[in-house]
Parts: sequence; C-alpha cells; structure tokens
Amino acid sequence: MDFSDQVKSKTDIVEVIGEVTPLRKFGQTYKGVCPFHGGKIEALNVNSALQYFKCPSCGKGGDVIQFVMQVDKIPFEEAVTKLAARKGRTKPE
Repeated sequence: MDFSDQVKSKTDIVEVIGEVTPLRKFGQTYKGVCPFHGGKIEALNVNSALQYFKCPSCGKGGDVIQFVMQVDKIPFEEAVTKLAARKGRTKPE
C-alpha cells in the first residue's frame, strides 16, 4: 500500500467534507449542499462506508484526496500532504 492509500484509509471523508459543508445523515450515507456549483439543495452524497462523494448535479465525485484537490484547487501530492498532516504524519522520503 503506497502512502496516498494509507492516508485515504486513515482519513474519514465525512469529517473532511463536513468541515467544508454541513452534512446530514441520510440512511447509510450523508447529504449536503455541494460546494462546487453553488446549489442550494442537498445534492452532494457522501458514503462513509465506501469513502467517496458524488454530486449528481455537477458531476464532481471521488475519494477524499480528490475532494481536497478540487475544493482547495491544489495538486495531488499537496492534497495527500495536507491530509497526512491532519493525522500528524509526513510523507516518507
């Protein structure tokens, strides 16, 4: 398992997305207003068991790393580093 996979497995996507937009439990998933297209309805679906998000309105979706990349407009490596820092980890050389 590479470092980015380790970071994903140790990061709760609901926690990360919940810091950007409020999420409400909806059955086994969570719903919230999508931060990418300025909608007003809870179109964003977050699946904590499978650790992915998807907005059917704008088409954005993916894992926690892709969420951070898109919301912060940063490249992959920077998103991995940012998420790792949340857990007090640094990327090995």
